[in-house]
Amino acid sequence: MLFNLLGEEKQLRLHLEKRIDLLQNELWSTQQGVTQVYHNGEIHNQTLEQQTNSIAVLEKQYNELQGKYYSLQLKFYELGNNFTSLQNYADQIENELSSVKSLQSVADLKTILNIRNDTKHMEDLLQQTTSKLDVLTTDANARKQDFVALLMKADTTEHRLYQTEKNLENTTLTFESRLQTLDSLQNMTGHQLNSLQRQISREKNNTAVEFQRLMYESSHKVAITAYAVGGTYHAGSTIVFPTLHTTLGSNGNDVAKMGTTGEFVCQKAGIYLVSAFLLTDVNGASVVMFKNNTNIGNGFFSTNGYRQTTSLTSIEKLNLHDTIYIKVNSNTQVWGDVDSVLSILQIA
Repeated sequence: MLFNLLGEEKQLRLHLEKRIDLLQNELWSTQQGVTQVYHNGEIHNQTLEQQTNSIAVLEKQYNELQGKYYSLQLKFYELGNNFTSLQNYADQIENELSSVKSLQSVADLKTILNIRNDTKHMEDLLQQTTSKLDVLTTDANARKQDFVALLMKADTTEHRLYQTEKNLENTTLTFESRLQTLDSLQNMTGHQLNSLQRQISREKNNTAVEFQRLMYESSHKVAITAYAVGGTYHAGSTIVFPTLHTTLGSNGNDVAKMGTTGEFVCQKAGIYLVSAFLLTDVNGASVVMFKNNTNIGNGFFSTNGYRQTTSLTSIEKLNLHDTIYIKVNSNTQVWGDVDSVLSILQIA
């Protein structure tokens, strides 16, 4: 039984040595692969200037991988020490083999069983170490894949830069073509340019004259807006508008009576737009707009207890001293200020 144990121990030691050699070869291949990839990254460094940050990250990952490699070496040395201890243990067993023949008690057999248990424990430790080495190898392969992906991304970026450069060249050619077209347009004959300048000058003069005429006519047209005085107006009385909000083209005589008798007195003959809106809360009230003594518009209210606004609008031809005013037909409460407004605008 002890010989079988020793045979198993030797086979285990040989298997362990082969496993360690295989791991050393894999580590050497991994280091060579990473070194080769790193050198390839250095060769393409000038082409991948915009990927500097990504390469820095890759170098960091490489350093981490190298650190893991150093850690793996330490674990390998630790495994070697364990193997040395196991070999020493085996030598001790071989030394004690000579005394096995003279075993007289169960205690010696128990010692052999304990040695076997210790050997089993060492096998378990070796299996755990092997598992850790497999994990580190897998991680190193993953780092390789990350580096390959980074190189592919760099190639894609380089292709995009090339396409951008081609597009820029095409844009430059288009711009140069347009410049040539512009140069050809600038080569018009002096006669054509002079004719065009004379035509533009005539148009500018005509436009300036027309603009001055329109400005003169506009600045001398009448435009008036006035606010009413609020309160109760008796039947037949005229609503007065003493507050002038807008007065353009007025000589003062046309609006002089609007705050007293409520009359607008025309001082410039022409076509006028007359507009008014009035607010009241009197049910059934009505108002009338007059030109001189002629009715030119009626307004009615049907409030049913609520306030209501009515509007009056008319275009009239006014002669010098013609009058415009508004009367109420019955006792009416008129709201003043911006709630009741009269506007008169000369349009021709």
